[in-house]
Amino acid sequence: MNATITHSDHSTPYAFASFKPQSSDETIVAGIIRKILHYHILRVQLEGSRPWMHEKQRVRAKGFAEEREAIDSGISVSYDDELLRQQGTRIAYLLCRDQVEEAMMIEEEIITISVNHSLYGTDLEAMRIAA
Repeated sequence: MNATITHSDHSTPYAFASFKPQSSDETIVAGIIRKILHYHILRVQLEGSRPWMHEKQRVRAKGFAEEREAIDSGISVSYDDELLRQQGTRIAYLLCRDQVEEAMMIEEEIITISVNHSLYGTDLEAMRIAA
């Protein structure tokens, strides 16, 4: 089974579909990838703010801890950290420009793509993110 984006059961003012995991493995991998992506978003937002450095390090460490636990329990976890870094930077800049809906849409898209790649071996090149 491949992870998909389905329409949210909750009504929101945003016109995008959030990622809905269809198995416990998808839930675990999506959580790990989301934390790593959030690390990259925070990294850009907090760049130059040394007092806040501990926060982004804590987020990254939590993602790595969950990744180790998932791997230890036999779940395949792999992601393209460069892709997450690029998209995290993109999302951070969109948030700075108050383009929240587009930022959230990109986050859900990258989670879906990354979960499909990690659990089902889907080629990242075949699932290009819209520019």
